[in-house]
Amino acid sequence: MLAKLLNTELFGTRVTDVILDTVDANAITARSATFGSLANGTTVVDGKCITTGWIVDKDYNGSNGSITNTAGSILNLESGLFNFAGGNLKWDGDKLLVSGDIYANSLTLGNNVNISYDNISNRPDVVIKDIPINGTPSSTQ
Repeated sequence: MLAKLLNTELFGTRVTDVILDTVDANAITARSATFGSLANGTTVVDGKCITTGWIVDKDYNGSNGSITNTAGSILNLESGLFNFAGGNLKWDGDKLLVSGDIYANSLTLGNNVNISYDNISNRPDVVIKDIPINGTPSSTQ
């Protein structure tokens, strides 16, 4: 019915804006759409249908794509920066900041530094004391 109305001579040959308060349909097909807001519910993203500068969660308390938030999470697609859980996992472009423990069997850092259990290779200046290995404190190095 709407399609017939829009194709009548009353609207001419081109309609640029249509404002509807309610649409009830099984499917809507459009080349593009702009939404001022969407109702709460489930969001499904399929394929490359979203272009955006940043993605934030509902608890994000920063502004304009900033990663200075103290709550919530942001993934800034323009800069590559991110801040998850209010700073618990954050990439600021220079440093990866982690709040909490990192669990790994081994970890390789830059300049061939490898951390494995209670051994740090190529770092004779570092002393490890009382690191629990399998629940048992290690000997002092």
